[in-house]
Amino acid sequence: LASQRARSLVNSSPGFPARVVTSDLQAAFIWERERSLYNQSSIMNLPLFSRAFSSETFADGKVSDADENEPEEASSASLKKLTKAEFVRKVAFKKQKAVGALQEWVDEGKELDRADVQHVIRSLRRYTRYKFALQVSEWMQKHKEFELESGDHAIHIDLLAKEQGIVSAEKHFADLPEKAKNGQTHGVLLHCYVQEKLIEKAEKQFKKIEELGFQTAHTYNEMTTLYLAIGKPEKALLTFEHMKEKNVLPDRLTYILRMKACGAMSNIDGLEKVVDEVKAGDESNIDWTTYSALTNIYVKAGLLDKAESALKEAEKKAPQKSSEAYHYLMTHYGALGKKEELYRLWKSVKTDFKDFRRIPFSNYLSVLNSLVKIGDIEGAEKIFNEWKSTNSIVSCKLSNILLDAYVKKGMLEKAEKFHDDILQKQSVLNSRTWEILTEGYLKSKQMSKAVENMKEALTRAKSKEWQPKSENVKGILKHFEKEGKVEDAEKLLKLLRPFKCLNTEIYNSLLSTYVKAGQAAPKVLEEMATDNVSPDEETNRLLKLVNE
Repeated sequence: LASQRARSLVNSSPGFPARVVTSDLQAAFIWERERSLYNQSSIMNLPLFSRAFSSETFADGKVSDADENEPEEASSASLKKLTKAEFVRKVAFKKQKAVGALQEWVDEGKELDRADVQHVIRSLRRYTRYKFALQVSEWMQKHKEFELESGDHAIHIDLLAKEQGIVSAEKHFADLPEKAKNGQTHGVLLHCYVQEKLIEKAEKQFKKIEELGFQTAHTYNEMTTLYLAIGKPEKALLTFEHMKEKNVLPDRLTYILRMKACGAMSNIDGLEKVVDEVKAGDESNIDWTTYSALTNIYVKAGLLDKAESALKEAEKKAPQKSSEAYHYLMTHYGALGKKEELYRLWKSVKTDFKDFRRIPFSNYLSVLNSLVKIGDIEGAEKIFNEWKSTNSIVSCKLSNILLDAYVKKGMLEKAEKFHDDILQKQSVLNSRTWEILTEGYLKSKQMSKAVENMKEALTRAKSKEWQPKSENVKGILKHFEKEGKVEDAEKLLKLLRPFKCLNTEIYNSLLSTYVKAGQAAPKVLEEMATDNVSPDEETNRLLKLVNE
């Protein structure tokens, strides 16, 4: 769908949450995703369309406003006074209490229909509250009066995969009545396999979808996304050829993925043939996102003149007042080192959104990252201070950008002072904050501070996605090894264990520390077995030294 048409489609859809739509591009993504999940007449439009359009498709870096802009949780008392429409809009922000609020509303005899509950689930998914979205979906599944459709089952399968694992998702799919095993539910199962990079299962599911005749462009896009993710662009291109053989029409994402596959193989001639094909075809298949993806590919290939030309085309086609468009355009200009163009766009952002407090958080992220990338730390500091002046809580997503810049420039004292200033303000910091400081102290050989900050990073870690950098772990273990600090090394391994990052090299370093200290290591092999770490020749050599 063309971006402007998508906005009109979304805004004209009954019950669609208007507040979700913040830009033409986002409208297109949300429309495709929600239509495919909730509209039975749409066959095999794979869900979570925006996941396929990952930020890396257009540029390096991610857009994530959700945590910064999430509304405050509504109180139970305030919910009772609301109209149904107001209740539905606000109940999602009860999070873990959302199910209770819905049940209480129904118990009081108030009206609540399927579309209302879908809205709550959409809102929770938007803010990545998958656990609570699954709870609401389970509640909906138990209430037969809602007359569930395929889209509801598809969303439930996806949420199960996210929260309980692929086995739970497969079981729910297997238990569905045959009439519910259609393009949507088969498609979401394929999507789950792709997200988990389960190659054999994805290929088997893809084949079944073709046999049942449910295939669309989205089916092939999913498989292409998988092959690109596992570093097999040649298989991605073969998928496109197979798509042609089946007479399935490509969509905009298909062309972007084809371009990425050509770029991954350094096939610039093939890339430009795809571009020519897109230009000659349906206009809805080429917009600013297409040129943004092309820019990124040219940058990675070192073809900077072509990258700049593609970027100019992207800017011409970008919708006005779009935070997503501004994010990618500024990121690209930063990658190209175009300082003047970057400031020109930032000026447009401030003009469009008028008030510093209204500027999307993602745009602050992109401009700070880009300024730091081109070496304009002073400019980044100025914009950070503008943001800080209008916010009572400092986000580590922004402060970490400057902290990292100071450390990489060797400005450790400034980094320490900046960190202290942030701590004095009401701040939300994460493990990455202390990891950055760890890197600075390792470089400056301040080992006691490096150890202290590494421990802080590990103990503060909450996100499943965060992993300690292996080079930092190695640097600190090397210090313990040199000093023969067995107890400190063992404590570090204990902190690392929950991250499942222990390997043979780390255990060999621990054994070397035992050797240096002249101590026996009776339980090391047992601990390695517990952590599923296999010994190698070096391990056996070190064990002999320890036993001697």
